[in-house]
Amino acid sequence: MAPLSKAARAEKANTVTKLLTFTAELSAQLQDPASDPSLIRDLERNLELLPFGPNAAVAAKHQELDAEGTRIWNLVARVERDGGDRGRVGCLARTFAFLLLDCACGSVRASLINMVRVLKVGLKCSRHCLAHKETELGLRVLERAAQHESDFAKAVDDLATSSEDKTLYRRLSTSYFMERTALSWRMFRFDVAEHMYSKVAAMVKDVDSNTAENIADLLYEIGRERLEKKEYAMANTWLERSHSVLASQDLERLSAEAGELRLCVLQASVKALLGLEDLAATARAKDLITLLETDYGDKLVVSLLKLESLRSSPDFDGDDYYRVVQQIIGKLILTESSFKMVLQHIHHLKDKSVDLACRALDSLMVKRLFESENDDWIEKVFVTRLWMTVSATETSGNTQSLVALVNELSSKLQKPLSASATHASQIVRDLNPSRRPEANTLQLLWKLIELNYTQGQFAAAEAWCKLALHKVFENSGELNAAKISRKLILCSLSREDFGSAKIIFNQMSDSGRQAPMTRYLMFKASVRSGDEDTESKASNSEAVASICKLFEGATVQAKTSRRNDPAQIDQLFSIDELDWFSRTSYNLALESCADWEGSMVLKLLHSCIGFIDLYPSDMPKDTILDLSLRRMFCDFLAISLLIALARSEDNIEKQLQYYLTGRAHVEGFRARIPDQLTRLGPGSREDLLKKLGVVLAFDFEAAVRLKSWDSLELIIEECAAANEPRIYETLADIMLSSGGPSATVVMTLQNIINMTAQHYPLSIDKISRWIRCLFQLAVVQDTHIAEQLLDQAARVAHDTRLNATPPYPEEELEWLSTTAFNRGVDFYCASDDESCRRWAEKAIGVAGEMSEKRVREVLMDKFLRMSGVE
Repeated sequence: MAPLSKAARAEKANTVTKLLTFTAELSAQLQDPASDPSLIRDLERNLELLPFGPNAAVAAKHQELDAEGTRIWNLVARVERDGGDRGRVGCLARTFAFLLLDCACGSVRASLINMVRVLKVGLKCSRHCLAHKETELGLRVLERAAQHESDFAKAVDDLATSSEDKTLYRRLSTSYFMERTALSWRMFRFDVAEHMYSKVAAMVKDVDSNTAENIADLLYEIGRERLEKKEYAMANTWLERSHSVLASQDLERLSAEAGELRLCVLQASVKALLGLEDLAATARAKDLITLLETDYGDKLVVSLLKLESLRSSPDFDGDDYYRVVQQIIGKLILTESSFKMVLQHIHHLKDKSVDLACRALDSLMVKRLFESENDDWIEKVFVTRLWMTVSATETSGNTQSLVALVNELSSKLQKPLSASATHASQIVRDLNPSRRPEANTLQLLWKLIELNYTQGQFAAAEAWCKLALHKVFENSGELNAAKISRKLILCSLSREDFGSAKIIFNQMSDSGRQAPMTRYLMFKASVRSGDEDTESKASNSEAVASICKLFEGATVQAKTSRRNDPAQIDQLFSIDELDWFSRTSYNLALESCADWEGSMVLKLLHSCIGFIDLYPSDMPKDTILDLSLRRMFCDFLAISLLIALARSEDNIEKQLQYYLTGRAHVEGFRARIPDQLTRLGPGSREDLLKKLGVVLAFDFEAAVRLKSWDSLELIIEECAAANEPRIYETLADIMLSSGGPSATVVMTLQNIINMTAQHYPLSIDKISRWIRCLFQLAVVQDTHIAEQLLDQAARVAHDTRLNATPPYPEEELEWLSTTAFNRGVDFYCASDDESCRRWAEKAIGVAGEMSEKRVREVLMDKFLRMSGVE
């Protein structure tokens, strides 16, 4: 290397002087956290001046540089020890101190001791920078440390060094390459990391236990980070290396922390292997779990890994999973997090076996929670247990064990469940949202009661009702208790056990017995038991009126509350109450539509619609669509009742009002059906389309009776969506008996025929009948349409004859041809020769499609005579 010029040497000397001057200022700034922003800029600027190559100016100051570097290093360590981590400032200051030491060491022939000292400082500095994710600084430090590692290697080879020095070299060299591995990992250069670790692997067997632990810890961190990224193959590679490093050491020489590190490594290795979803990897994971059991016994982490291993197989053994869960329950230290953890694993068990999951919950409550006296945990487990029983009603053992659990719960608590837990058990709104989002609207006990009742399993429904009335649920409130008691009465009525119905009635509270619905049920009981008299009948009429008045009054009150203070509607009428009123009014209307007066049922339906309209508009979309579907069912039932009332009403004004109100409900049904058809399954969608066909037929009838002729065409077009061919027959019959203007009747029937022929294959008998009826009307009102019908009849008859399908009825063709010819004769008498000729030719054309040609010959002969041809 050419010697520096005098000017260059002077510049180097001046730079060294500036650096030493800065170190004096740095001491005060490092002890003042407020100076960090400006200090960062100063450190970055001065770092750009380092390092120096060997030169006289640096050599002359090497002792000062060494002293200042040492002082700054120690000062940073002391400041951070006393005042806390300084982040980037600490990294920059340590790097600056190391580079000062590096310059001092490199400017003169360094001793082995000084060389080792600087290399150790470099490794510590790099480790600190990487811990703070300052990879650029770490790279810069390691680039200089590489020179010292290389110099140390040459010194060890050239000098007659002691075995202690050689051991020290191996330890520091291994640490250096591990730092390079860590740096490559932080910079996402995994190819370089692999290369650097290959150098470590060759030396790891010769390092001391402390260095081995550090290596294993770094390898674990790399593997754990890859595991979090779900890169299972790479994670497993690094974790296996970490385990191998620890396994290569004498266990007695490792620290106490090494045992915990080994446990963490094996735990992460199992998770990585299971993530590979490979048979060989799964087998290896099971081997590691066996090793963990041998070395660590029944530690909680080992049991959790066993559960994870079992769950990795889709057809895992539920009994094995249950046994491990039971072990965890027995040794678990109960905290909020551990409580949630064991519940989560019981939910996993439920997916395999509801029965085993229920048994696990019973065990958790009886063996651990009762002694903990934590009512909140007890109630959560009980509600979860109840939910699981609801989801598997076919398992009778769950029901029996639940009854036993309720009895034990009552005896242990010596008090009823809290109001919130009771409410969650009977009409739940927030149960297990992480596993079953739809559970927010499930009714637990009530769902079981309703399910068994609707399936005709009245004894089972009674058993669930009696459980819901257990004293542990005393905080359910009178309304819920009365509701359940009424369901018990219904079960007794269904089994014709009228005596039990009276006993249940007598056990109810005074307010429950006075409720209109209860009075109505007892009237039914008295009628069915043969104890019916005039007073009972009056009571029935009064009960029905009271029920309707109750719902109407509640609707008015809810609407008034919304109008007076919209923000308070949820407080005055909660969502639960709106649910109950709207659902109950609809169900009662549906059950009673065959027994009650239609006007009473309509009142209930209008109440239900009123409550549905009061729901908040910001509810979840699925909830809004469910409410919309309930509204459609209300509209459908209301339309059916209104049409029936209109048909039986003699008063024309009332009759038309029924039809008019029915059309308003049709509009509500029509507006909501598109959203429902896009979300319902095939079966439900088909049922809704059938209802649409019925609704459109009713709407057509109402429009005809109201003489709303302009709306008929749109209704006919909508009928295509219902996919029901028979609806057109209904429309045609309504139109033929409408008594409307002939021109309107003709055009509407023609439209019906065209739509029918366009969408559905109809029987030839039906088509011929419709053409005849329409022709009868058109021949008087619109001869142009009548001529088109003759052409259509001839065309249809011709097609059926060629296609070997059922032929056009001969009597219909004969009637059309003779009627048309007679109309041509009328034109002849009126001296309208052109119309006469046209009609006669069409009549002869229709007759020509008959298999019997006699009629055609007769008509042809008459036409020739009229034309003057003999």
